[in-house]
Amino acid sequence: MTTIKQAQTVARKFLGRNPDAVMVQRHIVLKPVGHILRAIHLKRTIDKASFDPDWGVTYMFAPRRNGGIGWDEFIQRRTRHSWRIDEPGLDEELAERIEEVALPILRSITSIQDFMDLTASGRPLFPHWAAIPARRLLFEAALGDLEGARRTCCLLWHPKLMPRNAPSGDDLLDVPQKLGPLLAEDDRAGIARQLTAWERQSAQSFKIEKYWQPSPFPIELQTSGTTPAPGA
Repeated sequence: MTTIKQAQTVARKFLGRNPDAVMVQRHIVLKPVGHILRAIHLKRTIDKASFDPDWGVTYMFAPRRNGGIGWDEFIQRRTRHSWRIDEPGLDEELAERIEEVALPILRSITSIQDFMDLTASGRPLFPHWAAIPARRLLFEAALGDLEGARRTCCLLWHPKLMPRNAPSGDDLLDVPQKLGPLLAEDDRAGIARQLTAWERQSAQSFKIEKYWQPSPFPIELQTSGTTPAPGA
């Protein structure tokens, strides 16, 4: 199980030649951080000399209590061996593999819509953004699809649906409880404020507050009654 210091050391070469990346504990985070977080997680393993690098993305506008990234993939070594911290030249190989495998995808994701498209692309470990009603409600609200959000919110009041679908670590019961009254009043400004508050909470959970840059949601860029625009 590698230490945080060891993880930061092995990532140093990659960080040195990619100025849009910063190290936060065991995560290499791409800046800027807005509605979507893009990162490489150098995960612990049971072997004290090994780690597993995963590239991944997640959305920030959720009542998140932990720092887990739900959409990620393992970065394989060229040799198919494990990533051992004590191997000579491992820092260079890690930098090259991140640049080859992860960066082209991560840097292409600059909006909510990009994230939605990635989850709809059929990658085996990437659940669709709309697969869980509470998550679908968040995206519909963020995009300004208030009719869709109201329909989804109604589903979530079913007493058996929410416990079955709520992912561990996310207080998604907060979603219909907080957004429901705002949706009933067509309160777009209130919805945006609530989504921003959840983003701030996520930034604290990931310990990336100083890199998070609050920005308008698509719902804020619309006027009442307009068709929802593609995600920003």
